[in-house]
Amino acid sequence: MTVPTADLWHHFGRARRAADRTVPGTFRWNWGPDGGPGSEVLGDITGLCVGDFGAGSARHAAHLAVHHQPACIVAVDVSPAQHALAEDLYGHLAPRLRLLRCDVPRHLHAMAGAYGVLYSVFGAIDFTAPRELLPAASAALRPGGRLVFSTLGHHLGGKPAHPDVRTP
Repeated sequence: MTVPTADLWHHFGRARRAADRTVPGTFRWNWGPDGGPGSEVLGDITGLCVGDFGAGSARHAAHLAVHHQPACIVAVDVSPAQHALAEDLYGHLAPRLRLLRCDVPRHLHAMAGAYGVLYSVFGAIDFTAPRELLPAASAALRPGGRLVFSTLGHHLGGKPAHPDVRTP
């Protein structure tokens, strides 16, 4: 798979940095107008360590940190540009929100049994080979933990999703 470049992600998130600096009031699983289900799909996260893998600008993680009662939220993304954007937007939410720039499978393997819930909203689940990511996620979840994700099945216009990030 193609690894997203910092420049591509820089362009993807730059409009948000200028226009929308708020912590979202809702948790959305898709880009459609209805947004799909909310954070209730994660189950009760009160007191749990929750991981957002492929967190991008960490909007979902910020929502959970502010509007729910997890012990911590760890938002992991490999992109330097996305990590910088997340730090700029939500760095003030530390220590409840921890922002990490690193390889997601490597981080998950290092955190054996640490997470009660792992989730990805069009994140690492879309950009990491399943044979690498799923065993790492399994190792990072504590017994009875939950893995929840949304992935791009097709574009809004109906075209199939691309397996790799593509630049214009």
